[in-house]
Amino acid sequence: MRYKITCSHCGQPFMIDTEGNRIVRCACPTCGEMLRVQLGEINASGNTYVNVNGVSSKIKPIWIIAVLFLLIGGGVLWYYLDKDHKEYLMSVEQKQARRKAHRDSLMRIRAAQEEQVQNQEKTEKQQKEICEFLKTFYAEAVLGEENRNGYLRYFTSHARERFCERTQSDSLSAAHGFMDTESSSIDWNSFYPRRMVLEDADIERLIKNLKVISDNNDWYKVRLVHQGTTEYVYIKVMTQGGRILIDDCRR
Repeated sequence: MRYKITCSHCGQPFMIDTEGNRIVRCACPTCGEMLRVQLGEINASGNTYVNVNGVSSKIKPIWIIAVLFLLIGGGVLWYYLDKDHKEYLMSVEQKQARRKAHRDSLMRIRAAQEEQVQNQEKTEKQQKEICEFLKTFYAEAVLGEENRNGYLRYFTSHARERFCERTQSDSLSAAHGFMDTESSSIDWNSFYPRRMVLEDADIERLIKNLKVISDNNDWYKVRLVHQGTTEYVYIKVMTQGGRILIDDCRR
């Protein structure tokens, strides 16, 4: 069957012969435009051709631009959405890291404070034990003279060298590397204040008013009140194997 086609691009008519196909593609002989043709029915007058307007199958540039615009816009939108999402995830991770660091810092500070409190309590307990020991030492040995020999074992070698009154046998023993502390006597005057005369002192009152406090590091201050006058003696104490030892004395 013959069809008369009008080109939608240049407007020129031309004829084509085709059978059976409702939609055909053909080229305009005038402008060469490729057309997509929707074929019609035979008219009632029995004409051997039908006028059909051909539609150009060429994609117009506006559609290409629109598609490109959509693709580019979608890509840009995806880029910024992805960037915002990554920045959001990064900010969340940073917040979590800061929170964790803050918690860890608080835990370290709390642990250090607890350790400091424990060390302080331990130090105070040890100082209290030493103060009680020195009060007993002064009451029983220095002032009371009741158990002086029993306290010889609480002197360090340095203290024995300083305060023990040696006999000739002591000197011979020391030369051989040992000293019999049981047979050695202490110069107890070294533990009295310089201006105190023990024979004139009220021993009971001295013991009653006796006070020992921690002074500096290993040094302890012994307060003695005699005839309205307060005197101080400073005792250096060491601990070895859980034992309290007297190491030095200053007046």
